[in-house]
Amino acid sequence: MVHAGGLHRRRGIASRTARDEGGRGGWCGGGGVRRVQQPGRAAHQPAQPAAFPGAVRLGHAVVGTEDRADAGGSQGPGPDAGHDERAVLALGAAHGLRHQRSSGAAAPGLCPPAGAGRQQVQRRRPGTAGNRRQALAGRGRRRTLSRSRHLRRCRTGSPHGRPAGPGQRSGHHLLRRGRQDPVDCAARGGLWVLFGFWHCGDHQSLSGFTATTPNYVLDHLSVDAAQAVADYWDRQVLTDRSRELIRQIGAGSVFEDSLELSSTMKWTPSFARDFEKYRGYSVLRYLPAVAGAGEAGNGKPSFDFPDGIGARIREDYRQSWSDLYLNNRVRTLQKWLHGQGRTLRAQPYGNAIDAPYVASQLDIPEGESLGFGNILLSTNVEKHKLLAAGAHMSGRTVVSMECCAYLALPYGTTAGQNLQEIYRAYAGGVTQQVWSGFPYADLDGATWPGWDGFAFPLVFAENWGPRQPTWQHYRSINDHLGRLQLVLRQGRPRFDVAVYWRSFDIPQLEDGINIPTASALARDGYTYEYLSPAIFREPYAVYDGSRLFPQKSSYKALILRQESVIPLDTARRFVSYARRGLPIVIVGTLPSRTPGYYKAAEEDAGVQAAMQELQGLPNVVTVANDDAIPGALATLGVEPSVRRDQDSGLLSLRRQTEDTDYYYLFNYTRALAAGVDLPLSGADADLEAALEGEGRPYELDAWSGAIRPIAGYRRDGGRIVLPLQLRKGDVRVIAISRRSLDGGPRPGASAVAGPGAELLYRGGQLVLRSSQPGEHTLSLADGTSGGATIAAVPAPILLDRWQLKADAWEPGASATETRIVSHQVTVNALPGGMLPGWLLLPGLTIASGQGRYSTTVNLGPAWSGGHGAWLDLGSVLDTAAVTVNGQRLPPINLLDPSRIDLGPYLQPGDNSIVVDIATTLGNRVRISRLTNPYIASGLYGGVLPQNYGLLGPVRLMPYGEAVVTVPGA
Repeated sequence: MVHAGGLHRRRGIASRTARDEGGRGGWCGGGGVRRVQQPGRAAHQPAQPAAFPGAVRLGHAVVGTEDRADAGGSQGPGPDAGHDERAVLALGAAHGLRHQRSSGAAAPGLCPPAGAGRQQVQRRRPGTAGNRRQALAGRGRRRTLSRSRHLRRCRTGSPHGRPAGPGQRSGHHLLRRGRQDPVDCAARGGLWVLFGFWHCGDHQSLSGFTATTPNYVLDHLSVDAAQAVADYWDRQVLTDRSRELIRQIGAGSVFEDSLELSSTMKWTPSFARDFEKYRGYSVLRYLPAVAGAGEAGNGKPSFDFPDGIGARIREDYRQSWSDLYLNNRVRTLQKWLHGQGRTLRAQPYGNAIDAPYVASQLDIPEGESLGFGNILLSTNVEKHKLLAAGAHMSGRTVVSMECCAYLALPYGTTAGQNLQEIYRAYAGGVTQQVWSGFPYADLDGATWPGWDGFAFPLVFAENWGPRQPTWQHYRSINDHLGRLQLVLRQGRPRFDVAVYWRSFDIPQLEDGINIPTASALARDGYTYEYLSPAIFREPYAVYDGSRLFPQKSSYKALILRQESVIPLDTARRFVSYARRGLPIVIVGTLPSRTPGYYKAAEEDAGVQAAMQELQGLPNVVTVANDDAIPGALATLGVEPSVRRDQDSGLLSLRRQTEDTDYYYLFNYTRALAAGVDLPLSGADADLEAALEGEGRPYELDAWSGAIRPIAGYRRDGGRIVLPLQLRKGDVRVIAISRRSLDGGPRPGASAVAGPGAELLYRGGQLVLRSSQPGEHTLSLADGTSGGATIAAVPAPILLDRWQLKADAWEPGASATETRIVSHQVTVNALPGGMLPGWLLLPGLTIASGQGRYSTTVNLGPAWSGGHGAWLDLGSVLDTAAVTVNGQRLPPINLLDPSRIDLGPYLQPGDNSIVVDIATTLGNRVRISRLTNPYIASGLYGGVLPQNYGLLGPVRLMPYGEAVVTVPGA
């Protein structure tokens, strides 16, 4: 997205496209790089850069290996990769676009150096050995047999059934590395189970990509494999010219996608040694408790130890996995990139990773809309909080999201759907989104309107670029999002509550680990984020007697929720916080044990003693469930930063500088996002909110960039109290500042207006605007009363007749050629005022494209400066822009086009109103591909056609204005 510059300029929030850390255009795929070519444009020439984001992430196109037949025995995409890299860097330098490069599990695919491929542990359990000799079958010459073979004697079991579990004390190392001799169990007596463990290559490869064959996924837990990635780029892709261009453009990033690895138990040559160093004991004798539990150690093993010992071993395995990923991979890549003036942007999840803590160590942590929404649902706010909390601890202001990949919606995603998805993520702390993705125009097998980046019709959205009719309006959308991002990067974050969170990875399913976004805590206005135990070990994890983490997110209280496990040092730290007065709420039962196996009994006793002391302190309250948390916080004197007069789905995010508090307000919705944009929750908000902050309130219009002082408010102690009306799914930004943000004269008195009226400042005077004529009495903030008289106001006008010029986009002579077919249609309102959509208009039933709706309204000769009007467009699909009397209005709020102010643009007599709309391309693409077998099976054809157009009802809502008479003025 375009990042906004100059938040406090005199005329408002300016926006710009060059050299910003706003949102990004991206492409995620696998394989080698092909030159970008748009229809009618030379290779490497960008299409409509004015609509382009502030940066580009270059990824890989999924194309056949024949495109790299000359790659020979080299690693990765082949010799053209350096040329492609230089070409993109040169474009970035010419057009002010930052450059990012994908590098992850699928990029680059390498023929790795010895030992750098991903490693695993495989197991074999040939059966139960009683009083007999038992042999393990060999694994082949290319398999390395580790020394981690063990025998375990079972407490109970049968030679013909599955043993219930081994006795932990009976484990023995019987075989050394490489030996495959039969094991004589007869001399040992009892019932034994023989296991064999092999440390070997994972051999997961990347098929169908343009690197050489085989393409093995690299080891994500070793320094050598991370260095192999760095060496590949340094030796085979980056040239002196590339490095010069990187310096010229400025800071860029290398991006690593989420770790979508195979399901076997992951290993690395140093794992056993590092595990013992980190955890204090050898993992080798306990491998049966880990093997078979999956790549993250979360599954149920085929064999386990009793008394919870196996669970503790798996906890240690997961913690060690996270430690190795951070210390060996992340830090090795960062060292390489920082030496070039670049940063690492990564999605630290998909395996056993302490997401909040690793995010605190990354340069740019990133989440995603698809995986965080469980594929079928819109993105989950809580999952983004896990990564954002880490960035808040490091002090970094960029938290990224890969957006907006929906299942079964290519060419069908709407601006409203995308905006709400991004708004949700922003409420979770995201400050940058990557549009995924901008595909190549034409590759082998492409059909109109061009090559499908996500392998149509296995149908993931979206294919961005000028092939989309809405592309013309995405400049204003990008500017809008860039301004929101600018606000969300100001100063420091401020949260009401910290929530203790101990897990590994970010699960897709709603499993109760996180607090539901629509919980009582959120609906009462409290803001919160999640902190893992490692964060509480950092030097900044202090309580100063007023705030927890005062130099970071400055929490007012701590929640310990539904946790049975806590490290001893964390438990003792919580006790020290509480002794100094930190309010703490415990939800459910207390933790009773420490994670891990080393000194478990001793540390469990310490945890239990600490928790008993904690629960007995006067500023600690225990409640049964989440619904009771707000009441407990209120009992402890903890109030939300945004207090409201009623229950609401309004979510807030607060940033604070030395003189200003910025509030991002989002009216939360959840939606089904697979095949259709179907809201599942959400309601319009109409409430009174009390926001913490000293100074005067300002409205920051992220669509137009205007900054306006708010006139309708009152003060209540250290809070600003004002009315809030917000459509479901919409956002609003309010700043409370001790200095002038708009550069204008100091505003006059403030007041509270009645229903249907609004207050504004003009030239330092308080002005009332209302559609109701007559005398209006207002309560001024100082306790006195003021008044205003509104002259006669014309009645609302239904705009029920329009002329439509529709440009239907049709397939041309090639996959990348679009033919425009124009239609002239008279559009008359249906009973009730709604306008018929394109599905009901002649010649447009299967059309997609762009349309211009035109009408004229006569306001009579008496229309004067004391009047204005709001334009209410009703419903529009998809994007829209408004022109009145030849003057293009600032970008409209696409989530709420009901109060578009036409006051400065109207005139006596006839007034021309033009609404330019653009549709998705979904309806026409669907029809053009009906012969595709996947469509017939419903993967794409099952998606319902969209009813495009200006749908209304469209009304002109006149209002009157009058200066408020203030006593003593």
